[in-house]
Amino acid sequence: MSESTLLLRRLVEHVLGQAQGGRELPLAMLLEQLAPVGELRRLARKFGLSPKGFRVDRAPARVLAKELADLQDGQLLDEVLGLLKPAPPASPRARPRDGEADGQRAETEALLRLREAELTRVRDELER
Repeated sequence: MSESTLLLRRLVEHVLGQAQGGRELPLAMLLEQLAPVGELRRLARKFGLSPKGFRVDRAPARVLAKELADLQDGQLLDEVLGLLKPAPPASPRARPRDGEADGQRAETEALLRLREAELTRVRDELER
């Protein structure tokens, strides 16, 4: 199984497990699983965050994701949420076969729906 399939499975299990309790998927978990650690570190440095007990350049993804998800400024959150946008395809030559493309398209659509729901929740929370 590929790494992206395992990540998607973990997110789906979390959502399905929490759906009965009425909870939503936390932004920190999305960032931890989907955003590159280098990008999390870049934004943490840019925003002047200092994760407790870690240097920014050594902090694990879970710590950086928690710090970035706790931001209250709407513009900063928009930049953080930009990390969750799917990357454009690398090149036309590296395109997957038709069956693989359908599976990846379904994965991407599921992740986008999750991201949109979390974005709506964070914006509502910020407005409160």
